[in-house]
Amino acid sequence: MSSPVRQITLFDRGAAQFQAYTNLCIVSKDRCRMEDGSYKRALYYLSMLGPKGSSTSINAIFAGLTNASAIRDIRVNEVGSVEFDSVALCHKVQGLSGFAPGWSCSFAEFGSNKAIHALVESKSLSLWDPSLAVKTKKSTAQDDGNGKKLKQVSSKDGEMSDKLVNALERHPVFFLMVPPDQDAQKLHLAYLDKRCPFPLVSDDPLINDDWATFLWDHAVENDEVQELEVWQCTPEGTAPMVSSAYWCFPDVTKMINDLSEYIKTGSRETIAA
Repeated sequence: MSSPVRQITLFDRGAAQFQAYTNLCIVSKDRCRMEDGSYKRALYYLSMLGPKGSSTSINAIFAGLTNASAIRDIRVNEVGSVEFDSVALCHKVQGLSGFAPGWSCSFAEFGSNKAIHALVESKSLSLWDPSLAVKTKKSTAQDDGNGKKLKQVSSKDGEMSDKLVNALERHPVFFLMVPPDQDAQKLHLAYLDKRCPFPLVSDDPLINDDWATFLWDHAVENDEVQELEVWQCTPEGTAPMVSSAYWCFPDVTKMINDLSEYIKTGSRETIAA
């Protein structure tokens, strides 16, 4: 049985202004209290689709999501359903005030009709190594067939500035997407490795398996892993693109102390100098 198609809509004063389809949208399982006091689903990843010539709508939705002065009214619902969920970017959840990772929206055309695919993500949160999340200046504009150019857009704070590096040190958060053929615990270890002052990944796969299991269990026990809800359109007979997703916010100091104690008491291996 295929999964339902959803659409995302930007509203203004209660009226729908811009709309696109979404084949993959990853959000919090529950509504969260946002900076402005409203309750919305926290949005971590968004894949949008639109017909030829829909670049204006997609750009408007992205601009609404990244608006720094206000949290815009943006809703996601199944096509044909009147029930919807309001969404806002995950860093706008109350409690992460002052933490503003960059967000980008990348465009591509597909199919003979030149339909548009746009991917909204924060590379500073979703890459193993946050230092790779650097905004490039090169143009990747494409003609949409109507004489207009598709903009390769990114938020103004998308660059990996010293301010963002310092913010990630204070909030070593990351967003973890797990494809069907990969293991969440091993991916979790790879992300932690880039946020720890000493290497966690070893050349010995047995050590990696041992530490990956321990650190995952440690994160779950300390409520440092929040499972997210994956909304994706999966045609019948097709494997899902993402099997699960997690929002991770480790306490690195506590993690190091607990891992050191585990090595002393529960593991025969030692941390490499």
